[in-house]
Amino acid sequence: MGSVVLCLTSWSEGKLVTRKGKSLGDISFLCGTIYFSGFFKGGKIMNFILEYKWIILVSLEVLAWASTFFLFYARYGMKSTFWFKVASVLFAVTGVIPQVIMGIINFIHTRKLDIFTIIIVVLLIYGFTFGKKEVKKLDAWAQKKFSK
Repeated sequence: MGSVVLCLTSWSEGKLVTRKGKSLGDISFLCGTIYFSGFFKGGKIMNFILEYKWIILVSLEVLAWASTFFLFYARYGMKSTFWFKVASVLFAVTGVIPQVIMGIINFIHTRKLDIFTIIIVVLLIYGFTFGKKEVKKLDAWAQKKFSK
């Protein structure tokens, strides 16, 4: 991959090309985000993400909730700062970050607000508003449950 990056020298008719003239894919600019359609060997990973986006979203949401419960268990049950930090990272990696990335990828691909992107926006708004209150309630419950 590094050798390809070093060879990038010019734009040719909206395509990113190497010194040898090999096209690496189209480049689109949208809201300051660069979308490289030739990314990950011809877009195979992007196609996979777009094809299975609902399954990936639900799986990530389940993993985020599981990591949330593990976070509380590590904090109150195990009383371990190390495992609490590990659980915090797991939550970030399975929760907000991939949802935002998937929403951006989907929006760039479809170039419109479809139901998938709207659901991600709703999940994020819920998480940053009402979700905070729910997590505080869950935190209080976990503290009582694991303090025994």
